[in-house]
Amino acid sequence: MWDDKGGQDNKRADGYGIVRFDKKKRTITFECWPSTGDIAKGLKQYPGWPITVKMSENDGRRPAGQIPVPEMVKKLARPVVEVIDEATGEPLYTQRFDKVPATLPVFGTSRFTIRFGKDKPDEVAATGVKMQ
Repeated sequence: MWDDKGGQDNKRADGYGIVRFDKKKRTITFECWPSTGDIAKGLKQYPGWPITVKMSENDGRRPAGQIPVPEMVKKLARPVVEVIDEATGEPLYTQRFDKVPATLPVFGTSRFTIRFGKDKPDEVAATGVKMQ
């Protein structure tokens, strides 16, 4: 970006973005590196970087309520669970759980379908589930 006098605007932060996923800790780390310089000579990321967030906090939506998890889902070790809004047919989210909670968050007041499986949500656990 250039200022109106033909000079470079120093308020920009161009460079390289790197995203790192830690599956065991379930965190995401966002890095922002300048495009010039040498890491071997002490180049550091821009001020305020890196930023690490929990994967569960990376959604940004606030749940409208909760729906119960069917018992068959709770019996599977580390299942992949998908919640679908039946009004739109769109998946609200798909997530692998180390330990399945008693309820799942939903974002709307429709009825919901819960799908699950070992490696992908290929089995229907329940349909027409109402928000609690």
